[in-house]
Amino acid sequence: MNGIYRVLKQSGPLILNIGDKYYCNSGRHRCNIKKYRRETNKHLARIPQLKEVDNYRQWKQLLLLPHRIAIKMQEGKWILKNEYLWIKPNGNPNYAQDRSSPSTERIYFFVKSKKYYFDTDLARKLLPTDVILCNVESFKKHQSSFSEKLIELFIRCFSKPNHIILDPFSGSGTVLYVAKKYNRKFIGIDLSKESCQLSRERVTVSL
Repeated sequence: MNGIYRVLKQSGPLILNIGDKYYCNSGRHRCNIKKYRRETNKHLARIPQLKEVDNYRQWKQLLLLPHRIAIKMQEGKWILKNEYLWIKPNGNPNYAQDRSSPSTERIYFFVKSKKYYFDTDLARKLLPTDVILCNVESFKKHQSSFSEKLIELFIRCFSKPNHIILDPFSGSGTVLYVAKKYNRKFIGIDLSKESCQLSRERVTVSL
């Protein structure tokens, strides 16, 4: 997050969404099958098998990655203001036979200083608590894209027209699309050329 900290204005907020993972050392990675199988599985399959070397990395253990990353950021320069619980009523089916299906993710609200932009009046209407009930929406090959409704909450409450929205993991371009919809400037970054092209096509569609 050092690069984000460097380019973010002192008054700018950071909204960070992190999904958790289970430790898997079998090399099979059968977390998703059939039409729910994710494109990333082909990359995960190339990861070499690892041995269970400590209590943290135990077979099929939930790793609590969002919490660990948030704590590491707190130990640095970031100030954590909220931990939002995103409840997904239509989360992807879970085919595991030994646990319940996860349907939540964490969204963290970080700032760099005591003075930052936050529309209190609007947040009381749109984002009054730290619990958000919102569906996942698919967009072409991205089966687990953010819904526009979810992004609207943060775009509107944490920025104002002509502010610049940076999404360093832009994926299908939902954040960029919503930023344009509400008259924000935007910058999107992604490692995938296909995702960059998809985002470019999406934001050029007239609203």
